[in-house]
Amino acid sequence: MAHMAQAIPFGSRSTADQVLAGIDLTRRRILVTECSSEVGFATMQALSANGAHVIGVTRRLDDAQAACSAAGRSLTPLGCDPSDRASVDAAVQSVRGLGPLHAVVINCLELRHFADHIAQFVLVNRLSELVRGGTGRVVIGSNDDANIIARRVEDTIFDNLSGGRLYDSRAFDGQAELTTALFAKELSRRLHARGVAVNSFRCGASGNRTSRAQRLIQSIARHFTQSPAQRAATPALLAASPLVVGMTGEYWSNCQMSLGNPLRLDIGLAKRLWEASARIADMAFGGGALSEAASFGRDSSIPSRMPAPLHHA
Repeated sequence: MAHMAQAIPFGSRSTADQVLAGIDLTRRRILVTECSSEVGFATMQALSANGAHVIGVTRRLDDAQAACSAAGRSLTPLGCDPSDRASVDAAVQSVRGLGPLHAVVINCLELRHFADHIAQFVLVNRLSELVRGGTGRVVIGSNDDANIIARRVEDTIFDNLSGGRLYDSRAFDGQAELTTALFAKELSRRLHARGVAVNSFRCGASGNRTSRAQRLIQSIARHFTQSPAQRAATPALLAASPLVVGMTGEYWSNCQMSLGNPLRLDIGLAKRLWEASARIADMAFGGGALSEAASFGRDSSIPSRMPAPLHHA
C-alpha cells in the first residue's frame, strides 16, 4: 500500500461538503451514476455546490431530471439503462458531446446476479474512454466482504458461467462486492498508462440483499449509522480532492485507505475476472461493445502511486 504524502484529515463523521470545502471545481465535468439514490444525490449536490458541472445518471431519465432539479445548478440529467446496449451507446454519445470528463463516480448498483456485473463492466469501460488523461479519475462503489474466500469466488465467477447461471442470484449472493472491487483493481492497472486514477470505496449499507426483512433492518439501521452526506464523503473526496492526486488501485472506507478483502490484491484473480467478463460481454452485447477500453494497459503493472499528473487548461 502506498504512503500518502499528507494525512487525510477526514473520517467516518465527515460529510461530502466538508471534504470539498474550499475546492473550486469550476470547469470540472463529473459524471455521477445512481444520482437519485441517497448517496448519489448527496455526492452530486456537494460537487455541484463547489462549481462542478455534474452529469446525473439513472436508468430512467425522469428520475435523473427530478434529482438534478432538486440538487442545484449546473446539472445535466441523463437516462441510461446499463443492460441495454442501445441505451449505453446513446448515453456515451451524449456525454461525448459535452466534452472530456474529469471524473466518473459509479455508485453502488444492486448487483443481483453476474449479468448485472457484466452490464456495469460494459458501462464503466465505455465511460472510461471519455475520462481526461493525466488527471482523470474513476471512482467505483463496492461493499467489499472480507469473509469471501477464493474457493467461493472460483465457484461463482469461473464455473459454468453460461445460460441461466448468469442470472442465478443464489450463486452470486455475497460475491458481488468482491467482484466489483476486483474489477476496480484491474481497471486501475489498465488505465495507469493514460494517467487515469481508479479507486473503489465502501458504499455502506449494501443494496444486494433481496429479503424484505433485511431491507427493513437496513432502513432502520440507517438512523443509527452514517447519514447520506457522510456516506457521500468518500466518493466526493476521491472524485475531486487534491489530497488524493496520484493515488490509484486502492480501496477506501470512511475517507481512508483500507485493506478490504485480501483477495482484492490478487492481481491474477482480477485479470481472470476481467477476461471472463470481457468474453461474456462480447457475447451478451455483441462485438465491439467494449471498443478499446477493455484492452488498455494489458501488460502494465499496477503501482499505487501514479506519475506526476499532466496539467490541462
